[in-house]
Amino acid sequence: MASAEYLLLNNNASAVTTVGDWGRYPSSPGNYRSPSYLLSYVANASISVTFSGTCIWYYSDQNNDHGAYTIKIDNGTPIAKSSFSGTLQDPSLLYSSPPLSEGEHVFTLTNSENKGLGAAYFIYRPLGLPTPAECSAPTSTPAAFTGPGPAENDVVINGAHPSLFYAPAAQWESIGDYRLSYSKGASVKFQFSGTDLWMRSDRNWDHGSFDIVVDDHPATRVDSFSPIHEPDVLLYGLTDLTSGRHAVKLTNQEEGKALGIANFVFRGSVLSEQTGELSTPAAPVATSSEPPPTGQPAFSPPQSRGLPAGVYVGIVLGCAALCLLCGLIFFIFRQRRLDRQAAMSPSMAAHPFAFAPATQRSPLSSHAHSPMHAFPSPVSPAAEPVYYSR
Repeated sequence: MASAEYLLLNNNASAVTTVGDWGRYPSSPGNYRSPSYLLSYVANASISVTFSGTCIWYYSDQNNDHGAYTIKIDNGTPIAKSSFSGTLQDPSLLYSSPPLSEGEHVFTLTNSENKGLGAAYFIYRPLGLPTPAECSAPTSTPAAFTGPGPAENDVVINGAHPSLFYAPAAQWESIGDYRLSYSKGASVKFQFSGTDLWMRSDRNWDHGSFDIVVDDHPATRVDSFSPIHEPDVLLYGLTDLTSGRHAVKLTNQEEGKALGIANFVFRGSVLSEQTGELSTPAAPVATSSEPPPTGQPAFSPPQSRGLPAGVYVGIVLGCAALCLLCGLIFFIFRQRRLDRQAAMSPSMAAHPFAFAPATQRSPLSSHAHSPMHAFPSPVSPAAEPVYYSR
């Protein structure tokens, strides 16, 4: 049984096809369900919506240049309608189908004249729910995705996971593991290896639409608006991808409207944008103090190499420059000293030997050395003492 009571189909959904001349334009400010708007002024231009459900509702604008159109479900009788209004009206409910049988149906809009016919979005009641007595206007916010959901063993990453790359980083707010941006063009991207991808996040009254692109698939426009806050909604799913590596990018499409990133779920492994390697933890590296096996050389640090030749040339040139500088300083110092001497005694500078003293001879040079004095004769020995006897 489907979990959602109502499902939303934007006009750019794959289930919506056009025939004839149609233009796609930005939605009016009051259209929170769909970021774009289809419009044709050509008679017989048509839109077909293929869905599986029991009710369908058609929403679009009205204006003074709009005209008549018809609605047909499957092979039923066309019903004449008009979207004319004296003033512009924001997208509103223009048609509710009667209860339909369980199964697939085709809803077709056809322009009846060369006047405006628009298409904003469609809502339908999916299979698996009791068929209502009448298809009253939806009373709750339609879901954006239905289909196979994630399993318990699928990989889940939150908005703070390091494999998610937000740009520009300044335009994103961090609220725990949740990321939020109100800037048009703000984006988040990551890579994974697997076959299925889902996105779960919140919806709120200040949220808007965003594009999600997987590999080279066409962009899918997703609406995260809701009149009330819904904290955990399956907003997007893409299943049955080819097994392998896939790149995912989400881009906010409305300035001043929120894009919230809560969780991505996928069947496979998340990849790092920078290295491309699986982000699963690497096996611990075993360490051992035992010597390497026989025949395996032990690790040795790289040998240092001599200085390059350019270094030696630089040293020689530096020394030569230093010598020249010292010689220049000595020359300048000596020259200044000579200049000071010249300023103090100009005549001396002209006659350096004018006041040189006359050469004098030593007073001893003309005299012979006097003879040495003779030492006195040695003293004669004293006489022996005389002894007297009594």
